[in-house]
Amino acid sequence: MMNFTAQSMVVGVVLAAGGVLAVASAASAQQYQASILNPAGYTEAFAQGAGSGQQVGFGRIGEGFNPHALLWTGTPASFIDLNPTGFDGTFAYGAGGNQQVGVGFAQGIDRALLWTGTAASYVELTPEGSTRSFGYATDGTIQVGYAGIPETGAGSRAFAWRGTAASAVNLHSPDYDDTTAFDTDGGRIAGTATAFDAFYNAVLWTTTSAESIVSLHRPELFDETVANAIRGTTIGGNGNGVSTGGPNHAIIWLNLGETVVDLHPGPAYFTSFIYAMSATQQVGLASINDGSEEHAAVWSGTAASFTDLHALIPGGPYESSQATGIDSDGSIYGNARNGSLYYAVRWTPVTTPAGCSLADLAGGGADGISPDGIVDGSDFIAFINSFGIGDVGSSALADVAGGGTNGLSPDGIIDGSDFIAFINAFAVGC
Repeated sequence: MMNFTAQSMVVGVVLAAGGVLAVASAASAQQYQASILNPAGYTEAFAQGAGSGQQVGFGRIGEGFNPHALLWTGTPASFIDLNPTGFDGTFAYGAGGNQQVGVGFAQGIDRALLWTGTAASYVELTPEGSTRSFGYATDGTIQVGYAGIPETGAGSRAFAWRGTAASAVNLHSPDYDDTTAFDTDGGRIAGTATAFDAFYNAVLWTTTSAESIVSLHRPELFDETVANAIRGTTIGGNGNGVSTGGPNHAIIWLNLGETVVDLHPGPAYFTSFIYAMSATQQVGLASINDGSEEHAAVWSGTAASFTDLHALIPGGPYESSQATGIDSDGSIYGNARNGSLYYAVRWTPVTTPAGCSLADLAGGGADGISPDGIVDGSDFIAFINSFGIGDVGSSALADVAGGGTNGLSPDGIIDGSDFIAFINAFAVGC
């Protein structure tokens, strides 16, 4: 055990709270296009993680409980069924480098598995003497999860591996009842420990050793915290307690726990969670109503950057969705439920076409007359009203074109060039 804790490391805390969401937040103005990844022949599918251009999850064929771990590279047709012979079912949860990690079960026993692209490539990671094991994440070198050992009964012990069962390292600290490792990046590991009072505490291992464990928990702010993801020195997860008014809020810890940032998007949402991260973004969900309707979400480090991704999913309406993975190119992966069936979903960033901002005239600000990062009916109405008046002095919204070297800047005259430029940009959308 290290002789310091996150509490002693903390020097500051930030607790800030903060369609067609067809696109994104006004802050980021990032657009996304959603698509379904379910392979042909599968009754339903789930995307559970992403990394290094790979997506992993599982699918079900026909009726009954028969999950098969799946690997994709961006399209439904790219899928590979990772379920090995001899297993009753498998799930894949993490990807990195050329590795995929998850769990298989046979004779009712969970076994952590590592793959390198095919079903036949699997390696079982269950440590010697363990009764069961589970793999959650890999960064291409280190795999993390948990295992059960006979003396713990139903309890769990966080473990790290380097490709084989023999390499297993027990990360458990005697300061806690149970521990689980959920994510790893560059030798650091994020997870959760159950205190002896049965409350969850977010923890960080700074190396692959039990002695390196550091508590991220802030009892003066939260009753419980969970660390689900890590990239660099930022950890993501959720917490609930006095600072959140009770419900769970998405939070990130910066500089290995030095500062806590509350990413909850505000009173329109009931709960929020971070499940995965890239170097610059965090993904998870935010729920509405009483928490029963979950919406996939993405942030860029602040509550104000929140984007609700739910309305973009094709083929809806969907009752709920969540984002469970994000790759370095910004593509987001997750799941959506329509009736009793689940669908694996990909949200792909869309580059804003040149000239698109010409049509973003209204919808933001206290009076609704300022750009809001979304091109919709409010922009069309604002342009038509302004164009109809035709007076630049009082109606400059319609003066969008005619000037500059490319003719796409105001020229002090409202005429046909403005109308054509606006309609073209509106058709492209933002």
